[in-house]
Amino acid sequence: MRRILVPLALALCAGCHVGNNLADAAASAGTSAFYYQSGGTATLSGKSATVSTADESAVCVANGGTLNLSSTTLLTSGSTTSVAGSVDFGLDAAVLAKSASTINLASCSVSTSGTGAAGVFATGSGSAANLSGVTVMTTGAHGLGVAATLGGALSLADCTISTAGADAAALGMYDGTGTATVTGGSMTTSGTGSPVIHSQGAVAVQDGTLTATASDAAEIQGGHSITLTGSALSSTGPGTRAVLIHPDSGTAHAAFTMTAGSLSAASGPLFFVTGLEAAITLQGVALGAGSGVLVEVSAGSATLAAVGQAMAGNLVTDDDASAIAATLSGGSALRGVIDRAALTLDAASSWTLTGTSRLTTLADAAGINTGAVSNITGNGHSVTYDATLAGNAYLAGATYTLAGGGQLLPE
Repeated sequence: MRRILVPLALALCAGCHVGNNLADAAASAGTSAFYYQSGGTATLSGKSATVSTADESAVCVANGGTLNLSSTTLLTSGSTTSVAGSVDFGLDAAVLAKSASTINLASCSVSTSGTGAAGVFATGSGSAANLSGVTVMTTGAHGLGVAATLGGALSLADCTISTAGADAAALGMYDGTGTATVTGGSMTTSGTGSPVIHSQGAVAVQDGTLTATASDAAEIQGGHSITLTGSALSSTGPGTRAVLIHPDSGTAHAAFTMTAGSLSAASGPLFFVTGLEAAITLQGVALGAGSGVLVEVSAGSATLAAVGQAMAGNLVTDDDASAIAATLSGGSALRGVIDRAALTLDAASSWTLTGTSRLTTLADAAGINTGAVSNITGNGHSVTYDATLAGNAYLAGATYTLAGGGQLLPE
């Protein structure tokens, strides 16, 4: 059943009609919609609609169509009959752009309450959803805020996205081919297992405020990336991490890049990397690690490139199969413990120990001077290096005095 508050004009263009119920969710996701546009171009403003039928979108545009929709309120309460169909194809999404179609939303409000009901979804090569000044709110489990798959693209400017259900990312990419560009605005999640960003695709955010209260703030799977500029990313719940990086079934590489802005985790490590190779780049970011751990790696590896970056916290690997290689340049400063990692320091960068530490290799040609190290402050603590590794040959198995007390010595 559906109740129309202010009817959308169904006959503004050729091919606009109410679709039939889905016969196959995976193949036909989104063909059932209150407003269904096949091809053509339409412009609508000041409309409102409510949809309560399972698997039904409020708006769907397909087959190369373009819809310009402004100042419109869309509400759906129907639940999906296939969570997989919802996550992969946009089944039950309130707004769905598919098969090389474009939906432009401006100053609209989109709300869903059903299980698996995403707010806005773009799926298929050439499909795009462009949002400006839009509010999206979902409350059901698996109710993604905005999502793109199968080559679909999202563009958001000054939008407010929030989800309250479990397993409901505010911005979700789940098949490795979607892209999203976000400028300004805010994204929040309050459900368990609901990162603000789940990237199995390519996501770039500038000047956004991104907060998760019961989940890791961001999640990246292998082969994919998140790039943040001037944004605030935080996880505030107990035991949550700012960024979780882990594998999918494909490429075992992932990347997180952040310039300016802030990154924080109230109680977990800032970065937790497991099962793959992760490249982490930070430049001028304000960091807050409630657990005292900046990067933790389990059964994987991570490179940390810090440029002009202040860092307080530890670098930790949990077994011999794990590795961290940290490069500090451009006046970067690390204060903390390193537990089995490689460290490279340029002439302008430094490390201050807060406890006994262990390096695999140390590349610090500018800091090593006749039995002493000028840019590592020991505070009475010692750090060891593996004298058997070729990268440490220049240290000649010798012991060096650290500034402020303590020693650099071979294992």
